[in-house]
Amino acid sequence: MIIFKFFNTLTREQKFKVDEIFFDTSSIKIFQDDEAKKKFHQKYLGIYQQKYEQHFICALQDDEVIGYICGALDSINEKELYVCLTHFNIFEDFYIKYPAHLHINMSRDASGKGAGSKLIEKYEEHLIEHKVSGVHLITSPSARNVHFYQKNNYSFTCERNFKGHPLLFMGKDLTV
Repeated sequence: MIIFKFFNTLTREQKFKVDEIFFDTSSIKIFQDDEAKKKFHQKYLGIYQQKYEQHFICALQDDEVIGYICGALDSINEKELYVCLTHFNIFEDFYIKYPAHLHINMSRDASGKGAGSKLIEKYEEHLIEHKVSGVHLITSPSARNVHFYQKNNYSFTCERNFKGHPLLFMGKDLTV
């Protein structure tokens, strides 16, 4: 049975598991040094653990973290994220309709078993409780997660380039 907990209610060991899942699922595996690894963690996960923990939901099975989803409710007003995530501004024109954003990662053992869809559903319920009208994510157009998001009804898409690399914006209307 899968249960959901907010990040700030996890034990120390469970919080370490979140970090383990983050690094295990990251596209970058080798870092120049520990400082580079810390900066990478802060940029893509630490900021959410510290500043947005009230919107950071973890999925647990048998008391072990198997995945997490995090984000912010109003991307356009989160200027700190613009500094941290330099690609954030290229889709700013869509943040009115899809104000919240998300990042989701599942452990390798849990991937493909439906837990990720349940976690997205829980996060969307959380957003609706906070009267958020839409949610978005940014990924690579060739990433294998695109099908997962499509399956979860992220139907609005727009592709743009950032520093020579294609990025895909995917959005979901939460008012329907």
